Amino acid sequence: MSNEALKLGVDRIAAIREAIGDNPDIIVEGHGRLTPGEAIRFGKRIEQYDPMWYEAPVQPHQGPEAFREVREALDIPIADDLASIENKYNAFDFISNRAIDIIQPDTGNVGGIRETQYIAQMADAASIITAPHAAAGPVSLTACVHVDAVIPNFKIQEGFEEFTRPDWVPDVITDPLEIEDGTIQVPDEPGLGVTFDADEAIEHAGNPMPDHDFMKPDFKDTYGSQDFAE
Repeated sequence: MSNEALKLGVDRIAAIREAIGDNPDIIVEGHGRLTPGEAIRFGKRIEQYDPMWYEAPVQPHQGPEAFREVREALDIPIADDLASIENKYNAFDFISNRAIDIIQPDTGNVGGIRETQYIAQMADAASIITAPHAAAGPVSLTACVHVDAVIPNFKIQEGFEEFTRPDWVPDVITDPLEIEDGTIQVPDEPGLGVTFDADEAIEHAGNPMPDHDFMKPDFKDTYGSQDFAE
């Protein structure tokens, strides 16, 4: 991380905090791009803005020891990401090493609803809160919501309406989750409680992943209204 990039990141967080005041929470996403030294250097400069947590501050392949190094150096709660927690065994390593304050298992990545619940229960025993990762669409999000409703250490649920998501995604669910004032109503229908339209999904098979270069001046929802399906 260059001095210019570090200053830009800190200045943006400062501007957000100034704009929204003291009460709304800010979550800082490192996206697994930093070394422990860089993560600590950046983290010390953002402590004053009181983030709810600092997510994925280091590269996931460095494991729980690197996360713990960052956690012990900073006065900010530290969270993992889905690249670090791929199953309950990874989760156990992070939990037993006291490497994180928030664990973020993804139902589509760790083996489903039951495995996500199992990870949350392990975390609860260690006084670690759970905030399931969900960036893969409405089916994944719905699965996470069911876990959220039954675990004692649930904190908050992420979800994406437009960010790097093609505009056709809502069409693959015929009865999507209801989100009102930041609150999600847990479905009570059989199964997940939503109906997946496989025919609609097939129409968009083969679409590329979005461009995640946030530093581009013209960065936006890179799918837009385009349809890349053949």
